Amino acid sequence: MCSNQYPGELKREAHLPVTVPSREQQVIKKAEELAKTGPLPAEAVGRIYQKLVQEMRDWEAKLNATASSKLPAKTD
Repeated sequence: MCSNQYPGELKREAHLPVTVPSREQQVIKKAEELAKTGPLPAEAVGRIYQKLVQEMRDWEAKLNATASSKLPAKTD
């Protein structure tokens, strides 16, 4: 494993799904729980984390599209 690889690449090489919605929700819920003692409302922190997750998904989709366009065409 090379440290300069993107997480999505590492997951694909390991035959793991790039996104795991249940894990994303766990992370968001944990952030909301931790935020209960902070200055921002927990719901606001949850929305911030949800936006981060969405931005990462969008970024991964762009990377996947770029990587797919660089693959050699299949010949049958």
